[in-house]
Amino acid sequence: MPNSKSISFWIILVILLAIPSFSTLLQPGYFGMHDDIQIMRIYEMDKCIKDLQIPCRWVPDMGYGYGYALFNFYPVMPYYLGEAIHILGFNLIWSVKIDFILSYLVAAITMFLLARVFWGNLGGLISSLFYLYAPYHADDVYVRGAMAENWSLAWAPAVFLFIYRTIEKNSLTNITFLALFSALFLMSHNPLALIFTPIMTVWAL
Repeated sequence: MPNSKSISFWIILVILLAIPSFSTLLQPGYFGMHDDIQIMRIYEMDKCIKDLQIPCRWVPDMGYGYGYALFNFYPVMPYYLGEAIHILGFNLIWSVKIDFILSYLVAAITMFLLARVFWGNLGGLISSLFYLYAPYHADDVYVRGAMAENWSLAWAPAVFLFIYRTIEKNSLTNITFLALFSALFLMSHNPLALIFTPIMTVWAL
């Protein structure tokens, strides 16, 4: 098995080759998309945290000003991350853009780590690039603005990977990572969780 330095080299290469996928997001200003209230969701999450409403459930300014329990049913993972980015000092526009960028990078890395188990580092790299540059990924971000769905696609390879590793070696480390990535996946996008869970079950069998 390649050593950690070799793996680090390939992961860095994956990240560098992923830059064109999100380079447009590095330009100043916002960008148009169908789901254009991503900023509003992070803003509402910020109000939750500042009001110590943890976990965040009620968003007071949405629902035509009446408020509603958005985060009782809408995926929370991307917006907790967006709030963390905002707390670090980035404005709301950059918080949204960095959130999207990180979803691209995580997708590239998790697919690389999954595919390299079966096809080696080069196979992992090729798989990662095909996954990252699939038109659906671009449509998710630049057309639909589907942040939650893009994060679900980012975590899915990690769940498949640790299902495999846990069956291969039933260790506490593998089980812990499987639980962690499964939780992140489930908190990212409800419909894709419904679609992928039967596939993951077949994969486990």
